[in-house]
Amino acid sequence: RVVATGNGHTSLAAAISTAQGEFNANGTPGREKVLILLSDGGTNRPTSDPYGLAYTAANTAKLAGTMFGSIP
Repeated sequence: RVVATGNGHTSLAAAISTAQGEFNANGTPGREKVLILLSDGGTNRPTSDPYGLAYTAANTAKLAGTMFGSIP
């Protein structure tokens, strides 16, 4: 699933949370869950604490067994 808005904003927390929700709802038991992040910029949404919220979302997903990769 692609999460894109095209409005110049980047919320990595929302992307990670959405992907983890897909894994939780539709993932195949016993299969590895790998999330690949592709972004054209740094996280800048929400404006209150974008990096902290992205870290929390990533850590939550990691604790659920999701592995991460990124394409800079």
